[in-house]
Amino acid sequence: MIKIKNKIKLLVVFLLAIIIPILLILKGIIRIDVIIQLGENLQFNFISFFSVLCGFSFTAVSILISIIDKEQIKRLWDNSYLDNLYYSSFISMFADLVEIFVALYIVFNNITDNIWFVVEIIILSISLLFFVYSIIKLFILIQDLKL
Repeated sequence: MIKIKNKIKLLVVFLLAIIIPILLILKGIIRIDVIIQLGENLQFNFISFFSVLCGFSFTAVSILISIIDKEQIKRLWDNSYLDNLYYSSFISMFADLVEIFVALYIVFNNITDNIWFVVEIIILSISLLFFVYSIIKLFILIQDLKL
């Protein structure tokens, strides 16, 4: 039952990460034309930002692995309670890497098609939401360890 709940939670976060930026773009809150005008500087900032986020996600997984020898953590790990923590970290890292490659592709090919920027915003949303989700899960885990 825990595994099913975990998968449902991840699916909800993933769907929110796709739906929210699309709605923001359709409402005009996120304007693709402005993003295109910002040019290469924005893309290089994205590359730097997502490189850092990828490093933080990797650190979160490293922290989890470093405390796996604790009795309480081992029990949580064995019973799938920590699945969403490492899945969300890995999804965030994967989205970060994809975002870096998309930004490089946009820069190197001088892309101005709106669709690439929509894809970039969706990947950004996936990365950020899963990063925040993994940090919240890690914080809850650390708080539980203090008890």
